[in-house]
Amino acid sequence: MKYLIIIALFGLYCPISLSYNIDEYIDTINQFSNNSIFAVDFEENIKEILKTEPNYFNYTPQAKFTCKTQISVEIPTSVHKLRPGDIKVVAALGDSLTASLGSNAKTILGLLIEYRSRSWSIGGYHELEKLFTLPNLIKKFNPNLKGYSVKNNLMFNGKTGKGLNVAVSGQEANHVPEQARILIDRLKSDHEVDFQNDWKLVTIFVGGNDLCDYCKNRDLHNPVAYSTYLQHALDLLYKEVPRVFVNLVSVLNVNDVKYLNRGLICSILHKRVCPCAAYPETAEDEKELSEYIDGYHNYTEAVVDSGRYDGRDDFAVVVQPFFKNFRLQRLPNGNVDFSYFAPDCFHFSTKGQASAAIGLWNNMLQPVGKKSTIWRPEDPILCPTTQNPYLFTKLNSN
Repeated sequence: MKYLIIIALFGLYCPISLSYNIDEYIDTINQFSNNSIFAVDFEENIKEILKTEPNYFNYTPQAKFTCKTQISVEIPTSVHKLRPGDIKVVAALGDSLTASLGSNAKTILGLLIEYRSRSWSIGGYHELEKLFTLPNLIKKFNPNLKGYSVKNNLMFNGKTGKGLNVAVSGQEANHVPEQARILIDRLKSDHEVDFQNDWKLVTIFVGGNDLCDYCKNRDLHNPVAYSTYLQHALDLLYKEVPRVFVNLVSVLNVNDVKYLNRGLICSILHKRVCPCAAYPETAEDEKELSEYIDGYHNYTEAVVDSGRYDGRDDFAVVVQPFFKNFRLQRLPNGNVDFSYFAPDCFHFSTKGQASAAIGLWNNMLQPVGKKSTIWRPEDPILCPTTQNPYLFTKLNSN
């Protein structure tokens, strides 16, 4: 009888025709919160995660920061001589993984909170010892860093992002040029930002939603379209913003989402937000999705390697590929380690955020052509060295 109820609920909350619509997503979470069956499911999921990771809500990595925090004697004019301490402003474009949707949710309704202050690439709440994020790392080199997120917001209040974190939950690559436009306008109008002289670190991470929905609109989500939208956004930044280092983070392998369908809430939400990956209809569909993922990587790298953005000495775009070959972490018994994910089994948890922050930071300190394409829990935190004190670009890698 229990399984019949589950099947009926799955069909009720997940008609096949539905796709990722923010208002519908919010309505679904609200319905979950008023249903005792889903409340029990949520609590059981949290209990299982806490067995694996007791510090799930306040996770800090085992790897420790031991770097010498040197800064340039003079502010560099070339992006190829940029040290971490020279970065004055951080910003980010993307989707719910950058908005940090649900990452620290302790209740069902918490899945509607964008924990931007805890985001791996743009969150700056607390200090590094309490919350491991890229801005908190950079603050070790420059305590006066600007632009990072320090507040959270409800999902429906972040439809143009917040501050210099212009990521919007549910958005796709076709939205990124508009996000770039919003970011540029905010950088120009922010009185704390010296638009002409401050060095800016912009992290772009998008494409998961495109891949999750690719089978519903191949014209919109094919690799050529994806890379073209990214190119339009990069063109805007290149044309209008001085002194920029752009991290272009490779997409995740969303094929693995099908292994995260645990319990009612996760399974139903995956049907809504990632149907093409979570519930592929055939082996051919899975193969096609893998081809799309490879295409996203290859076409993105082709845009960056084309030389299109090599004409300015104060601008660089660098592909950071630590997610490229990353696969789900497993427990000793072979089961998926869900402690890397929020209670929706999809977005990053605090542990997942910290892991992504280490992966991105380490990529920034690895030469182009020799960057790690995977992140591992045992990886140390890399440091600038006397021989290689700068963030790596294509030019200074050679």
